[in-house]
Amino acid sequence: MKMNTRIISHEFDYHAPDTIREVLEMLDQHGSDAKIIAGGTDLITQMKMGKRTPSHVVDIRKLKDLRYYVEGAVIKIGAGNNFRSVMEHFANNVPCRGLYEAIYSIGKTQVLNMGTIGGNLSNGSPKADTAPPLLTYNARVKLLSLKSERLIDLKDLHVGYNKTVMEENEIMTEIQFDALPKNTAGAFEKKARVGSDISKITCAVTVTRDNDVCRNCNIALGAAAPVPMRAPVAESIMKGRPFSDQLLEDTALQVGREINPPAYGRTSVEYRREMVAVMFKDGFKRAWEQAGGDK
Repeated sequence: MKMNTRIISHEFDYHAPDTIREVLEMLDQHGSDAKIIAGGTDLITQMKMGKRTPSHVVDIRKLKDLRYYVEGAVIKIGAGNNFRSVMEHFANNVPCRGLYEAIYSIGKTQVLNMGTIGGNLSNGSPKADTAPPLLTYNARVKLLSLKSERLIDLKDLHVGYNKTVMEENEIMTEIQFDALPKNTAGAFEKKARVGSDISKITCAVTVTRDNDVCRNCNIALGAAAPVPMRAPVAESIMKGRPFSDQLLEDTALQVGREINPPAYGRTSVEYRREMVAVMFKDGFKRAWEQAGGDK
């Protein structure tokens, strides 16, 4: 509570541009002295704590061009959509159920209404709740600067704790992924100290099945390493094999082996390894059941 009562002690210039081009021009002009604010759920806290002291704050909340959805062979999500909008959009989407559950787990009304999906990913946190389900969709993000546009795989966005490949003059404008195949379903599991708290460990699973055969099982984890991560060895154990309880147990153990969490903090490595194995099994069972039959 003490942290939330702090004030921002340094002075800065506030900008509220009307177009994306104006945003990019400001970033190009001010470089590292400027920071983007979308929902402000991360930046404002960091400024209150003195972790970030930008001379210019560029507010992009007015930009309707960053708030959209496109359905089709490629699903496109504007990076400026707030959590509540994304959650409601995917509420009845069985293949993308993991993304809905990840946002639902955030819980706090203020954060759901203010936080944005693009901000959650751009912040670079290994605990970003939207990253694991999007990683299981093999999502991509579009980064835009005044002089260039690039589309990169989400798995390549995060390069270290709170670090991304984004340049100081870039903004994220879109998240996209290919439409998921028939008989696919997802799930998201989260362990936190208390409800709606920051994650201790998270696990997203997206499963495609053909009767009793697991055609594909994508597994992604948050707060499990310096960056959000996939579990490729565990995925390979499941892929193309008939489901059995023993197969699920073997895969769960491998998920626990693959994580690389920090050895410091209030949550031990051993606890995370044991917990993520249980979370994977719970999430897989739920996704497996929902993926059965014609969808």
